[in-house]
Amino acid sequence: MDNATQTPIVRTTDFFVTVRRDKEVKYIARTVKRSEEFEQKCLIE
Repeated sequence: MDNATQTPIVRTTDFFVTVRRDKEVKYIARTVKRSEEFEQKCLIE
């Protein structure tokens, strides 16, 4: 949520993993990018 405008921020991910250990559940989101993509200005910002 954007604190200034109260607008939801939409994000995308490549993998969404559920990890269960005993009674604890964790959700982990991961995105995979090629190294060339990190040169794009929009990703750096």
